[in-house]
Amino acid sequence: MFNTNFLKNSFDATKIMYNLDKRAYIKNFAVGIVQTITIVANTILMQFFIDALANTVGNNKTIGIIALLIGLAVVTVLSEIINGYQNYLYGYYIDNGVKILTDLLHEKISEFERIKLDDSNELANIERARKGVGNLVELVLVLGDAITFYGLYFILLGIYFFSIDKKMIIILPMIFVPVMLSHLSKIKLFSDMDEKISMYKIQMKHFISCFTKNNYLREMKYLNAEAFFKNKFYESLKSFQHEIFSTNKKAAKKDFIGKMLTFIGTVAIILLLTAELINGNITVGVFGAVFAALKQMFSLMDELISVHFGDAMENIGTVEATINLINEKNDTNVYNDYTDFTKIKFNNVSFTYPHQKKSALDNISFEIHKGEKIALVGPNGSGKSTLSKLIIGLYKPSRGLITVDKSKLRLYKDKRTAIFQEYVKYKMSVEDNIKISDFDKKESVKSKIDLYAKDLKIDLHTRLGKEFGNEDLSGGQWQSLAIARGFYKDAGLIILDEPTAAIDPIKEDSYYSLFQQELKDKTAILVTHHLASVKIADRIIYLKDGRIKEEGSFDKLMSMKGEFYRLYSTQANKYKK
Repeated sequence: MFNTNFLKNSFDATKIMYNLDKRAYIKNFAVGIVQTITIVANTILMQFFIDALANTVGNNKTIGIIALLIGLAVVTVLSEIINGYQNYLYGYYIDNGVKILTDLLHEKISEFERIKLDDSNELANIERARKGVGNLVELVLVLGDAITFYGLYFILLGIYFFSIDKKMIIILPMIFVPVMLSHLSKIKLFSDMDEKISMYKIQMKHFISCFTKNNYLREMKYLNAEAFFKNKFYESLKSFQHEIFSTNKKAAKKDFIGKMLTFIGTVAIILLLTAELINGNITVGVFGAVFAALKQMFSLMDELISVHFGDAMENIGTVEATINLINEKNDTNVYNDYTDFTKIKFNNVSFTYPHQKKSALDNISFEIHKGEKIALVGPNGSGKSTLSKLIIGLYKPSRGLITVDKSKLRLYKDKRTAIFQEYVKYKMSVEDNIKISDFDKKESVKSKIDLYAKDLKIDLHTRLGKEFGNEDLSGGQWQSLAIARGFYKDAGLIILDEPTAAIDPIKEDSYYSLFQQELKDKTAILVTHHLASVKIADRIIYLKDGRIKEEGSFDKLMSMKGEFYRLYSTQANKYKK
């Protein structure tokens, strides 16, 4: 069945590319029209040339033949020149179009709510959209050619054939209509296939990374799990190949039927031409020109439908993903405005991750005052990290409201920063690893290196990344760089989510002393399991099962002898032992 969305996607893709570069779009297809006219002119001149040759037998009409030959040569050379220029324009249009669309796509992705990037379905759609950028540009070129080159060519030749014999206009569609219909019917096949195999691609990519990335490879060796991951990879590969094979098998059947009907139509026209020539209704020149034109028509139609439209239809799923992503309207994240805030208020806030039934946070209400240091503590899965991401504005509540009270003075703009336990290892220089957090800042990063990474024995220009033959660091050393990066940015609000998880206990204690100085004039949210460090906080919020169970200063919670007291005492006793 023909996928009705194909027309809509084609129109949307054309609209996007036309608006991005109107001049290049028009120039491309104007050249295509000229190219078509030269090809049709070549066919008609061929007819006159053959007839002139036939009429020269016993006559002296050399001048006319030479004139026609020169005309054929001029039109042929002109056609080749135009074809070369059009190929140049195509190359430019594809390269420039891919660049512009990629920039537009990255801009849209940067506007996404952070929660979308935690959704595997959204990640699959983004991957499809990235792949669809080049396919979208090529689809637009194919559509334009289908009208200005191929379409115009078949119309002009149809008029020419009709002038020769009216019956030909009835048989002519048999050359291309069956092939066209068979390919149009394959659109949904390939669109559905692409949607199904996207997840298999992500799975295979993940399992391959288990064999190639150090952080996976080490643990896999320890667990002796090579066979397990190899089997998981082949399971995904088998499903991936099955979907492709099954779809191609169905598509091949449609192709065969379409091409057989096309062959029958071509034979019918040749038989008709032969009968007309024998009966003296057409000249040898007409027969030769039409026969050559039929061969070229079949070749062009097969090229358009089987190659260009075939590729376009196979990739229509990725094109649709690109269009949807570009046209997606992102809601303004009102929680991201922390300009000169005096207070952040959570009012009955709940949050549920995509595709999850249980809420990660349930009916949370509290306030954060400017300059306050708050520690979020609790057992694993209590909602600490989720709450910190809501505070900083990466996530929006599923229910409830977060409001920001602002200063009337509006003297400066507060920035936000975060140091997460899932730090990133940027494969570039030490200086760039830190400066990336505030790349417009003129201050040297050396002061932060001296505080947090002085013992690493690296200078600012040391390039990092084992994959590129550069120096590598241990987990704790990489985290030291991540801490330096976070504090390099002049931020009024900072999240510290297990910032020292990979750092040894002795160094960890010294870091918290440094944090206390760094956070002096800042609003800070500390997420930690290391309860001894919470003494730097003005207020502690103890979470359990997504709810606030206890709240207050360290002394207050200890005097309450509730859940925080029991957890803290358990940790303290372990250290005493």
